[in-house]
Amino acid sequence: CWQVEGWWDRAPRERSFMAMHTGLGRLAPPEVAALLEELGYDGVGCGLGDAATLRSALEPLGLDVLSSYATLDLTGDQDAQLGRIEAEMDALAGGFGEIWLAIRAGDGAVEDGVLRRTAERAVARLLEQERRTGVGLALYPHTGFWLATTEEAVTLAKSAPPGAGACFNLCHYLRRS
Repeated sequence: CWQVEGWWDRAPRERSFMAMHTGLGRLAPPEVAALLEELGYDGVGCGLGDAATLRSALEPLGLDVLSSYATLDLTGDQDAQLGRIEAEMDALAGGFGEIWLAIRAGDGAVEDGVLRRTAERAVARLLEQERRTGVGLALYPHTGFWLATTEEAVTLAKSAPPGAGACFNLCHYLRRS
């Protein structure tokens, strides 16, 4: 059993009970919607690129996509990656969803200061999209990634323009202990 929690410096949101896409196998969106409704969930956390399709299946049942998990590789093509994340934020606009952003640093020797500046620029760009869409951004610590701990996520969020949040994932927290 594990839990992911987000903290925000904005007005509190109503708590929601959601399933994460990693536990749903390969169900089609209508099957996901029916299962979530049957089990009493408020919505789902999806993978990047799935928000629009899932929302269309969930909303008629009063459910929503509550998060979309995205991974940003600091050593990859920033414009292409951020463009996909911004498109997902467009798909989540008007709903309850937010982006959970995990950040890794691919292969190769790149100085950490360069990676930090790249991460800060990416987060700032996504916060601009947050202001346009109303879709939140929470930094997601992931074991083995460049952004690996909740403490690192909070530090990066504090160094960014206002608006970024940080997730706490109990599974990843315990894995580093």
